[in-house]
Amino acid sequence: MNATPSSSDSRPNRPLTEVRLEIARLSPADRARLVKAAHSLAHGLPEEPEDLVQEALVRTISGRRKCPVRMAIPAFLFGVMRSLASAARKRGEALRFVPLDEDVVLPSARSPGAGERLRAMRRRLLALFDAGSPERRLVELMLEGRRGLQLREPMGYTPTQLATARRRIRRRLERAKRRGMS
Repeated sequence: MNATPSSSDSRPNRPLTEVRLEIARLSPADRARLVKAAHSLAHGLPEEPEDLVQEALVRTISGRRKCPVRMAIPAFLFGVMRSLASAARKRGEALRFVPLDEDVVLPSARSPGAGERLRAMRRRLLALFDAGSPERRLVELMLEGRRGLQLREPMGYTPTQLATARRRIRRRLERAKRRGMS
């Protein structure tokens, strides 16, 4: 296959000065939508959602990402953020639940007292959910390192029910984080 695009494949891009001007003119509502989208895209990544927005802006303003003429800037920035999040996941940078039993100190926990801090964090996390609640049971299973079908079977969930339960858990964790839980 030919490495260079043919003239029929090439799409004209906006001039960089025009792109920069339109980014500067983004409305507060457009910026809020970008941040909201970044929260969704950055879920499970070590990056903060605002960092995802910032990186998309930097890559676009610097000219490393070219915006097609017929594409709206907010839609283009969303695409850049989606691409960045996808690349981070492919590199394996997505956060994963680490199995953690009450009496186990992880080998990577090198500092004195790290095991106790991890156990305390586990207790604080579980305390967010009522004892015996399905959400608490699901969090316990996640902390054991279970994923996908290993979560659905013991809970008796369909894929949609599991996704809904995970969203409820994520929202509760986000509220706790906003209230200062560490």
